[in-house]
Amino acid sequence: MKYIDYLKKDQLAYVFLNRSVFNPINYAMAEELAEVWRDFQADPALRVCILGSRSENFCTGFDIETIRLMVEARDYHWSKSVMFGETRVGPQDNGVHKPIVGAYHGVVNATGLWLALQADIILATPQTTFGLGEGLLNFPVEFAGLISRYLPRVIANQLLLTARPLPAARLYEVGAINQIVEPTELLPAAEKIAGQILSCGPAAVEVMKRLTDEAMAAGAEEVGRLTGELAVPVVNSADTDEGVRAFFEKRKPRWGHGGQGQDS
Repeated sequence: MKYIDYLKKDQLAYVFLNRSVFNPINYAMAEELAEVWRDFQADPALRVCILGSRSENFCTGFDIETIRLMVEARDYHWSKSVMFGETRVGPQDNGVHKPIVGAYHGVVNATGLWLALQADIILATPQTTFGLGEGLLNFPVEFAGLISRYLPRVIANQLLLTARPLPAARLYEVGAINQIVEPTELLPAAEKIAGQILSCGPAAVEVMKRLTDEAMAAGAEEVGRLTGELAVPVVNSADTDEGVRAFFEKRKPRWGHGGQGQDS
């Protein structure tokens, strides 16, 4: 694979993002992730996965160059969402019912945060930050309607409405991640937890994982449908075009071109 390192060792799978230092997700990378998750679920020898990255950051989000092309063309459709569309990046979105241990360092943002939060047990380093920067581009966070299932509501709102990241220590304080370890201990700590999961009965682990997944996913498709209805016009608006242009021109955006998806 070009963008994902997918390794198998006994009953343990390793999935490492490996596109670049920031690992932005493009459509080819999303397709690779979907393929990996389907293979992981289908392989009877694999029981646990460790999700992380090869670089100093986990993932900064969806590829901004791809976003610019879609926004300039006003050509965004809900089928193109890598969270709810035809090709989805998350393990739960691809039918995975096996435990995943997330081991994250550096920037975890936007689509990267959606992928990261789908791990069942989450480890991070002191340098890790978690964020949702889409608002700076006038791009609605596509999983805004589901994020409070993963994070406390006020923490979710802070990330959503300010578009500013929070450090791992803050998420640890509110119980959104399990453990903070030094970078050199990140993978060993994840492997230790994976080993603890492997020491438990396979059938019991599978049933408990499926039950927690089903409870988490209840009503998610309806939330996704409503999100598409509300978010797509905003993405295709003049204000989002302005937000993306401002990002590349390294200036503050000048809002006022139709924030609800209607051009003035």
